[in-house]
Amino acid sequence: LKHPNLRFNLAHGLLVDEVEECMGASDNVFADMAYMDPDDIPRYLADGWGNRLLWGSDFPTYAAISGKSVTNTMREDVRNYNWLADRIDFVANFRRYLKGNS
Repeated sequence: LKHPNLRFNLAHGLLVDEVEECMGASDNVFADMAYMDPDDIPRYLADGWGNRLLWGSDFPTYAAISGKSVTNTMREDVRNYNWLADRIDFVANFRRYLKGNS
């Protein structure tokens, strides 16, 4: 890359196919999980992009836009996303995002 410390956050990661295409084209592309459909997270992991997922500050707002009960969905998301801590090092991902490849 001409600018190896330039990073992109495809905020909200809503369009999985497009996000994965961008991640495959360049290693400086990240996606945060805000507004992301929880059902898409395993696909990102299976396709090897867990090291470039960022915790979204407005997660789990997806519940509100998808017509689900925010309260019930938030409880469910907390349970479901506990397992992510064993698979994704969000601190390392965020540091890599902030620092770039240097």
